[in-house]
Amino acid sequence: MHGAPFLVVFGVLCLSAAAWAEPARRLHLDYAGSASCQQESELRREVQRRTSAVADVSQGPSEVTARVSIEAHDGQQRANVDINGPDGASRRELAAPDCAQLTRALALILAIAIEPDARAQDEAASESATRPALGEIAPPRVEPTRVRPPLWWAVGLGGGLNGGVGPHPAFQQALSVELGRGRAAGFSAHVKLGFVHAHGSVNARGGTADFDLLALRLASCPFRIGTSVTLATCLTFDWGRLRGDGSHTRAARSGSAFWYGPGVAGAAALRVRPWLQVQLELGALTPLARDRFYFGPSETVHRIPTLAGYGGLNCLVGG
Repeated sequence: MHGAPFLVVFGVLCLSAAAWAEPARRLHLDYAGSASCQQESELRREVQRRTSAVADVSQGPSEVTARVSIEAHDGQQRANVDINGPDGASRRELAAPDCAQLTRALALILAIAIEPDARAQDEAASESATRPALGEIAPPRVEPTRVRPPLWWAVGLGGGLNGGVGPHPAFQQALSVELGRGRAAGFSAHVKLGFVHAHGSVNARGGTADFDLLALRLASCPFRIGTSVTLATCLTFDWGRLRGDGSHTRAARSGSAFWYGPGVAGAAALRVRPWLQVQLELGALTPLARDRFYFGPSETVHRIPTLAGYGGLNCLVGG
């Protein structure tokens, strides 16, 4: 039970962190309307009506910065929108027959930039603001500017169980460092290096055996789904040593074996703060060395299995 107090304290801290509500993202809006379209206050109200995850700021730091420029042209209101947020920068161009429809369409775009799960209250406003009237020539379509996603990093501390260290599940602690580019759903560059320690013990006829695993775990999770709650698939490789110590027996000895092999893992993470995630991780690996530990030729205490599973809870801090 060497790891039980650690897991209890660790679980309480992680569950307490998960209970916190995610704070509103700060929005800084730079608005320049045309002579016939001055609805900055209405735009701010529309954004706040569509998403509760926004805090309007005029000064100081902000997670999302938006610059809106509106001009009247050929009987329409046309807007250029530049947005800088956690997922990079983009540029949009909108047109609508009147200022009210353009304002609703702008609010929808800003709300989605702040909270990707935001839904339109009036989807017809967005469609009519981008669809030209019959007989008109549609304005050129402007695609969002492709900007290389920013780098991010995280340091994690975790605890759980490992099924291959001993004949019974062993307590596992892990410290990890990871680096990635872009947090949007889909494929992206990612690498993670973990330091794993697991301890287990067993009582046998010939004595007591204690097992300790020290290993490095290299992983990459190139594909994930979701933003606030993410699901990721990972490829892993472990490299380390498994040590066994005998006690309460005659001529007690110690022995060690290599621990290495490829594996796969899945992770589900909840972002409870912009800098804090709580993650559930489940994985399995195939040890390529299958040494056995024994007290005598006729009593094998443990043999490294062909498939070793593990799972646990991690807290990740980073930016």
